[in-house]
Amino acid sequence: MLEEVLREFNPWWGSPYEPPGIPRKRYVSEIERLMGLERVILVFGLRRVGKSFILKQLASEMIKEVGPDKVFYAAMDHPMLSGTSILDLLSEFRRINKVDKRSPHFLLLDEVHHRKDFEWELKALADADDGLRVVAAGSSSLVVRHKSAAMTGRYLKVQVYPMDFAEYLGFTGRSYDPSNPAQMAGLMDEYLVCGGMPKYVLTKEPQVLLNIIDDVIFKDIVNEYGIDNGGRLKNLFYLMMDRVGRQLSYEKIGRLIGVSGDTATKYIDHFQEAYLLNLCERSGTPNEGKRGPKKVYCPDNGFRVVMTGTRGSGALAENLVYNILAKGQEIKFTVVDGSEVDFLAKDTAVEVKYRDNLIDEDVKPFISKNIRGIKHKILITPKGADIKGLTVVPLWRFAYEASQDRKGTPK
Repeated sequence: MLEEVLREFNPWWGSPYEPPGIPRKRYVSEIERLMGLERVILVFGLRRVGKSFILKQLASEMIKEVGPDKVFYAAMDHPMLSGTSILDLLSEFRRINKVDKRSPHFLLLDEVHHRKDFEWELKALADADDGLRVVAAGSSSLVVRHKSAAMTGRYLKVQVYPMDFAEYLGFTGRSYDPSNPAQMAGLMDEYLVCGGMPKYVLTKEPQVLLNIIDDVIFKDIVNEYGIDNGGRLKNLFYLMMDRVGRQLSYEKIGRLIGVSGDTATKYIDHFQEAYLLNLCERSGTPNEGKRGPKKVYCPDNGFRVVMTGTRGSGALAENLVYNILAKGQEIKFTVVDGSEVDFLAKDTAVEVKYRDNLIDEDVKPFISKNIRGIKHKILITPKGADIKGLTVVPLWRFAYEASQDRKGTPK
């Protein structure tokens, strides 16, 4: 019976295989690169962000490299696997396909957080001396984040994000056409409201995102920390979504949900750990950054829209720019002469003014500000503009070019 289940998981053992979903080549290529550096790769991120599809697309590429019999995929939440250890599954795979453990072969484990003490089994595989490479994906972000600490130094990690603008265009059958800026601005406005969670992009059914929020709050956070009032936690998340792009007062938020400022701080930290919320610190000394007010952002615009019903493009554009900039670098905001600058990224200041027909008063403060350490200033608008003293970039171009080059801030 076990062998039958494993063969169902691995249809390529018996016939040609066509992987599901729209290809997310960036992640597949990154995992392939890292497998040349380490034996175990951990794939993590929000629930339902597309990790399972990425594993199956990776399987297709590995089949080309070593043949179908040396690639093994298993979903660890299947009831038939509940009594079988990862090590025993590996032995069964090798037995079925007569795999020499010294030869290159691949173990792809999905929903690995369902396996108690998975980190110790992965550690044992990381320490083995054979031809195995392991890629493990977990949807319960808190469990994966905490337990993977036991494997420090024995794995590399890949975080999967909601689809960026380039992926969204491909996923929905459109293409990038900079020669048609009006069309691109329209597609960006569509993406701003929809976001990049794959199933929601396909269905536009709000319950898809609401279910993800409930799962993270009630299955991940509540279970991990033993919180006795999940409803209060959900109310807090609604308040966070309503405040996207604004500075946060823990004391005020705590009063609104009936807890102390310290408890509100703790709850918000849990949201961050679960990849459901991001906080941006103010530039300054380390102490000022930690203790000072922080700005609130969410990992995907769709969550804010379905939670609040608000589609105001200004906050959504700022949230998107934060998510673009924050991948792989530290982002902060600052206040100069009483006026806020949205983001500081390396030696670049970025301001988002997502409205047409800007007037001088909209941009003069940004142009005139002398910000320490800043060599470049970028203004993000819907369609671009010609403003002396500033690099002005339409959001659609900024987002697309950032998706093509993860190594720096688009100029």
